[in-house]
Formats: sequence, structure tokens, C-alpha cells
Amino acid sequence: SAINNGTLTPDEWGSVGLGILTNAPDFYVNRNTRILSRFDRMFTQYGNVLRHGIADAELQLLMAQTGKTAKQLLDSGDAASIAGFANVFTGVGQRKWGGNTAQFLLFAPRFFHARMKVSADALMGVLPGTNKTLQRRIAAKHMTRFMGFASFLTFAINEFNGEETDINPWLRNDTTGKWHFNPNFMRIHAGSLDVSLFGPFDSLLRIVSSVPLA
Repeated sequence: SAINNGTLTPDEWGSVGLGILTNAPDFYVNRNTRILSRFDRMFTQYGNVLRHGIADAELQLLMAQTGKTAKQLLDSGDAASIAGFANVFTGVGQRKWGGNTAQFLLFAPRFFHARMKVSADALMGVLPGTNKTLQRRIAAKHMTRFMGFASFLTFAINEFNGEETDINPWLRNDTTGKWHFNPNFMRIHAGSLDVSLFGPFDSLLRIVSSVPLA
């Protein structure tokens, strides 16, 4: 497929840092436990295929936009930037990020680092006056698409259920006068359940937004 499309082979992608894992990041299983071992292998292989697909699609798009070959983009370092984005977007962050302390407190520090990294890159990719590198531009594009689609589904499902979508990220305590994060912010209301489609990015927003309010 890579030869037919004129893109990079898995070995070439691996040479520029695209994550090709043998087990899930930050997830260690007892290899004697057959069910967990198979789950780990399926999860990891799915991530490998997804990362390669994202990287390959972005490379082909950049080839069409610039008129450059895959070899030229490989030599220029653009392929490495694409690989870096594909890694963090699929949850593969910096190895041993935060050391043993992060491993103990966060359980999955590489995944947490990946979510912070892709969020920061997306933000830097849209803010004026910032150095908009290729990796940041790609992150901004994908995160804008993801946030837009998740927001659309949230409003659509709530509308279908006859529920109102709460778009206020902060609420003020009438007794203390202090502001706090709104737990119903952009939630789908399904019976007794409040569901967020934003995944770990919802938790990151809660953490970041709570810092200045503490």
C-alpha cells in the first residue's frame, strides 16, 4: 500500500518515531493471564493501525498540498512532525514522563502527557503570535474537528431527548461567592446519567479551569 501510494513504509515511519508498540502504554498485564494478555494485544494492535492510518493520511495530504514526495518530507523532518502528532493523538506520550511519582499518582502518565501535549499543540496552533509548526497545525485541525463533532452530537442528542444543554463552564456558590467548575457543562442528559463525549479532554478542562478558581 505504501509503495502504491508513494508514501512511507512501516519501517520508515518507525525510524521517525511513530509509535509501534508491543503492549499498551502504562498498562502491564500478567502474561500468564490469557484473557488480559489477548486484550492487551488487541488494544495495542488497534492503536498501531490507527496511528499508522492517521500518519499516512496526513502525509498524503501534505504531499498533495506541497507537491513534495514522501522521501523529501522524510528528509525535511515533516514526516517526524506528523508521527509526533499521531503518537500523542492516540495516547502515546513521552516514555517515563513524570517518573515513578507520576506512575503512582496518575496510573498512566504517558497517556496523560499525550493528552496534555495534543491539547497544548492545538491551542498553540490557533493562538495569534505563536510559532505554528506543522505538528501544531495538524493538532489544531483535528482537535477543532473533534470538539465540533462532539459538541454537535451533545446538542443534537439533548434536543432529541427534550433536555437543555448547559453551556456554562463555571458556577458561583451563592453562599461562599466562590466559582467552581460546572459538572453539567456540555453533558448529554440520558435519564439519570450525565455523559460527556469529550473523553479525557473533559477532565483536562476541569483540572485547568479549576486552578485559577482555587
